[in-house]
Amino acid sequence: MSSLPEEAFIAGLARLPGVGPRRLAGLLDIGPPALVWDQVASGARAVTAVAGRPDRADVWRQTARDLDVSRSWAELRASGVGVLWRRGSGFPSVLREDPEPPELLFTSGDAGCLAPQRVAIVGTRQCTRYGHDVAYELAAQLASAGVTVVSGLARGIDAAAHHGALDGGGAPPVAVVGTAIDTPYPRENAGLWRRVAETGLVCSEGPPGVPTERWRFPARNRIIAGLSDVVVVVESASGGGSLYTAAQAVDRGRTLLAVPGPIRSAVSLGTNRLLADGAHPVCEVSDVLEILGLVAPVPVDRLVEPALSALAAGVRDAIGWQPATLDDIVGSGDLDIADAGAGLEELVAAGVVARRGGWYERVHRIRPQSGSYDP
Repeated sequence: MSSLPEEAFIAGLARLPGVGPRRLAGLLDIGPPALVWDQVASGARAVTAVAGRPDRADVWRQTARDLDVSRSWAELRASGVGVLWRRGSGFPSVLREDPEPPELLFTSGDAGCLAPQRVAIVGTRQCTRYGHDVAYELAAQLASAGVTVVSGLARGIDAAAHHGALDGGGAPPVAVVGTAIDTPYPRENAGLWRRVAETGLVCSEGPPGVPTERWRFPARNRIIAGLSDVVVVVESASGGGSLYTAAQAVDRGRTLLAVPGPIRSAVSLGTNRLLADGAHPVCEVSDVLEILGLVAPVPVDRLVEPALSALAAGVRDAIGWQPATLDDIVGSGDLDIADAGAGLEELVAAGVVARRGGWYERVHRIRPQSGSYDP
């Protein structure tokens, strides 16, 4: 046991049921990690004080007695998971003095890949096609300019940002997740999770095997804000995790930006309110790069709209740049349902319009370098 690094014992402490960032910090304030582990296993009074309840301290004691730290550490290392302690080497310097620093980060990928400039791109899981395309394009252009794009690997805006950063080349992406380091979530993002880990970095406060718990998601948002020089909110409803990230960014003195959206769009209520409250507007990538003191990269090729019939072009114009239903399209132009339906089919087949359920949205984004991602 004496040959084990301190991180082995801290990783064990992080596995204790009900141990979050604050309790882990409280345990480590007791003394050296190996000593703390022994005190947990013996039910020391100082540990009970951190646990807050005798029954929780009893659970910790039993868990510590059942867990073989040596074996657990060997399994962790064999799986390729890295462990970074705030007081050890390799821990991101920007997080060391954070108001609420993570004591420990479990990593998959290259922990040294953080570029000097880092931008978080966050937003709603229920994004529109407009929001998705803006997040993708911003991330691709930022990455190509050498900026690390940070996000949370969630559905919607997060996933679009990670795909954009990967396809843009340049600086590798960084993901801060709210699940265990070995538990891709949501499941449909498992492939994206692997790509980010292979190219950049996935990190989490959750050790392998811990259950997915609701509190971990807002907790990870403080790390996203802490890692970033700038936070960009692309789409957000009037409440949600991205607004919490925005608040955490402001608390840390980070620059906050938001993408304007239609005032009638429910998922732009939060971003438009941020703008009204003083956030910087993002109209193009240069708005972000100027804050970082960087020059915009050479513009990337955009998708070239294919030739369209007069009917399809009329339907495209009737849609505009907000999500629309078939009834909306018919009502906004001199079209009957049959013509509108035929025009929509042509637009969807040509990739000019995306269909999501009963809604239609125009597509406007950069061409992916890989050509493999088009939700």
